[in-house]
Amino acid sequence: MKLSTLNWRLTGALIMLMTSFSVNADTRLEQVWTCTLYDGKTLEEFSAIHSKWIAWANKQDYGGDIRGHVSTPFVGDEFSVVLLTDSYPDLVTYAADIAAYYAGEGAALDAEYDAVANCTSSVLYNVTESGSD
Repeated sequence: MKLSTLNWRLTGALIMLMTSFSVNADTRLEQVWTCTLYDGKTLEEFSAIHSKWIAWANKQDYGGDIRGHVSTPFVGDEFSVVLLTDSYPDLVTYAADIAAYYAGEGAALDAEYDAVANCTSSVLYNVTESGSD
């Protein structure tokens, strides 16, 4: 597909605008997994594995300021769904963490997740804190 001159100008303006937002606002990347616990498995088991992963990831060379939490429904219709969220300070940290997740000790931790829950989808969000200056 060939971009016209106007499209290139709009693309450039959009990139400049996005860059200015990232300089002025505290943005993070958050990966949200949608999971369902297997019968007989507990939220405590799932949370313990996630805590173990976060601690391990933050000890790696790329680590630091990787955060995570497990969300469960309090009110609503879908009580079987558990959300697993990992929060990263930037794309470089996220990419390094994903690479580590599928290699060596990370793969062993992945197997622990797989034994407790079925995580069917994930979405990566760019998050800006509301009220940021």
